[in-house]
Amino acid sequence: MPFLVIPRSLLRGGFIGQYDIDGQVLRNTARYINHSCDPNCITALTPRSIWVLALRDIQAGEELTFNYRYDTKQHRCHCGASHCCGYILDESYW
Repeated sequence: MPFLVIPRSLLRGGFIGQYDIDGQVLRNTARYINHSCDPNCITALTPRSIWVLALRDIQAGEELTFNYRYDTKQHRCHCGASHCCGYILDESYW
């Protein structure tokens, strides 16, 4: 299964550098992974890293997405998935 590894050691005390998952940090590699209610990736936490794992084969040029799993209705979702709940939320809140 293809993956992107983000070392957790870089995330302690705030997000930094090229592995930052905050989209406002211009030089990071994870900033291009957007939210979707029908994602093609998931995240897995380990003691040392956050892994981004493909849920299926992803075509060249296809956007990488995962569910950001927020717990409040603060951000509207415009992902276009047929079952989009309208907000960027964990499925348990749908």
